[in-house]
Formats: sequence, structure tokens, C-alpha cells
Amino acid sequence: MDNTQTGKSTPISDTIGCITVLALVLGIGYLVFMGAKSAWVSHIAKEGPTPEEMQAKKDLDLLRSRIDALEAANTLMQAEMRFAERAAESAKTASFTPGSAGYQLVQSKTGTFLVWLDKVAPYANGQRLTFRVANTQSVTYKNPTITVTWSTAAPEVTGSEDYAKAYETWTASRRTKTETVFLDLRPGWWSTFNIVVSPATASDVANIELALTATIVSIPIR
Repeated sequence: MDNTQTGKSTPISDTIGCITVLALVLGIGYLVFMGAKSAWVSHIAKEGPTPEEMQAKKDLDLLRSRIDALEAANTLMQAEMRFAERAAESAKTASFTPGSAGYQLVQSKTGTFLVWLDKVAPYANGQRLTFRVANTQSVTYKNPTITVTWSTAAPEVTGSEDYAKAYETWTASRRTKTETVFLDLRPGWWSTFNIVVSPATASDVANIELALTATIVSIPIR
């Protein structure tokens, strides 16, 4: 008796068939999903950033511009503060440019003096500055200490950030010399003395400032 059976399925083969069909369906679904996702991403890329992203970029650009403006304002404010400090000290110094005429007042702790820049002339590798000083007090001052500061022409005053940077560079380039002058500043008289600054060219002394300190006083005894 032949027990061989053909054309019949078993529970195991049915399960395998179902799994295979399900796998095929899932695979097709996955491919369809990935294709749709790729198309959506491509669609979004073509459309550009979302309104939220655009607004965030605008806010960031605005923040950066405000930071730049604050930095520029801070630099300018520091330059203005230095300028104000120098203005407060201006009563203690006389400021000249070569060829300027007339005298200026110089306040010191012991008196007030009239200072005149008489001339500027080349001397070796520098410049010889000739000053005249008048003593307006009724006492004689001996061997005053003279402080001279010289520099190139100051930058033109503007409200821009470039001016603040130029002024800072110019301030750093200023040079100073202090020297004791051995002469008597007699009351009611003009006294002349020279100060040599070097190394310096004519353009290096476009701005000249002088401060005077006189602490040795001579009063005649009668």
C-alpha cells in the first residue's frame, strides 16, 4: 500500500508561507515609505527653511548687529573719556602747533605762567623747540622742570568707530620728555630756553604740549 501523499500542505509550511508573504508586504511598505520620505525631504529642501527657522536667523543676525554696535560704542566712549581727561588737564599745559602765534597760560601748583612757542628748527636727528616763558608772579623761580609732549597731527574728530581706533593709535604714539632748565624765571620778565626732542622729524612735532613745574622760589629779603 502506497502511503505517499502529494498536493497537501502542513501547518508548518502554511506558517512559512504566511511569514514570507508578510515579509514581502512589509518590504514593499518600507520601500514605499522611504521613497515618500525622500520625496518629502526633497520637497522641503526646495521650499527652503520654515518660517520659524527664518525668524530665528533674523533674530540671530539682529543680536550680532547689536553686539557689534555695542562694541563700537564702547570703543568710542573710552576714546571720549580719554579726551575728556586730557581736556581737564589742559589748564596745566600749553598746546601749540609749529608756526602758531601768541602765548598760552600754564597753571602750576606755585603760580601761573605765560608760555610762547617761539620757533621749531631741525637739530641733529631731532627738532629744537624754543620757548619763551613769562613769570606773572612777584617772586623768582629757579630751575623749573619742563615736560614736553609731541606727536603727529591728531586725527580729525568724527563719531565713527574708525575715529576711535585712530585716536587710540595716535594717543599711543605720543612721546614725552622731562628736563630741568637751569635758569631764573624773574618776575615780570620773559625767559627763553630750548628743548631738543629726538628722534623726530618736522611731521613728528605737529602737536606740541608743555607743562611747567617750579618749586624753587627766591624772594629777596629787604
